[in-house]
Amino acid sequence: MPAQTNHKKRDPQHEAFIAQLNVPFDVSSPAHVQQLEQLWRLAWPHVEYEGLKADRWCEMGFQRSEPVSDLRGAGLAGVANLCYFLEHRHAEFEEFVASGEIHCFAVSSLAITLLLRGYLGLHDYGQRLMPVAPGEEARATAAVRRRFVAWIAVDRTAFMQLHAVFLSALQRTWMEARQAGWNLLDFPVLLAATRNHIAQTLPRAITPLSLAHIEMAAARNEPTLTMQPPPHACMGLAGKGSSNLHPPSRRTCSLLFCKLPDRQPCESPRANSFRPNTARFASKAHPKHSTPAPDSERVKVEIEAMPPPQPPQTQL
Repeated sequence: MPAQTNHKKRDPQHEAFIAQLNVPFDVSSPAHVQQLEQLWRLAWPHVEYEGLKADRWCEMGFQRSEPVSDLRGAGLAGVANLCYFLEHRHAEFEEFVASGEIHCFAVSSLAITLLLRGYLGLHDYGQRLMPVAPGEEARATAAVRRRFVAWIAVDRTAFMQLHAVFLSALQRTWMEARQAGWNLLDFPVLLAATRNHIAQTLPRAITPLSLAHIEMAAARNEPTLTMQPPPHACMGLAGKGSSNLHPPSRRTCSLLFCKLPDRQPCESPRANSFRPNTARFASKAHPKHSTPAPDSERVKVEIEAMPPPQPPQTQL
């Protein structure tokens, strides 16, 4: 991916904010470790903190029992955004983690942090951000960036509020998608749709930017996905569509480190025209597909059908 650049001079406050977002998580820093402990206490206030390595971290949606490994891209800002969400939307957090084993809450949060940074150009000159979703990256116009900078000038939690809005939207869509038979292999498709959601929302939000204005614009520009058939069922088809999200040379999902399934032809005549962001939600099952099994049973079937992954298996 080409380097992301923005050569216009930034004001000192803008530069300081970008520097804050760029701080990597340092396990040797007591302040950083303390913030991760704060995340634990916000999530489970009545559970004793078990340290940097504990199986309970996976219950939050981290991929491993050591969450530090998932923070390589989002850094300390990824922890801060999670803490903000749990502090202000704890009821939603409990709803999401109770929705099923593969709720992907923490992974979703870190992905949103990176998507917002990439879209708004919140990085150093020439810096390369970790790719999160398949497809072409979205970039905000100079006008959108100026509006965001004006927002953070009066509200230092603006970025955290943005993150919370899109994390909530992503998680609710993921809950619906899993009920329709989607599994972990389809998660990158949802991330690509979320990137489009961000790009469609911020330019249309009322000025000056605020949480209320962002929420209204986000509701009007929800991701548009066809739920049936699930994307992984259409991977074997050539041409435009979901099959292009996983090119033949790529056999693992870069975000979740899980092996892609063998390509099987999809029986649906609509598969060739599948596009993540061009159709409104279709909650009804496709006429040629039977009603999907409950989330827990469907996930079990999909996971058992997959060949053993070569990299470490996710523990979501």
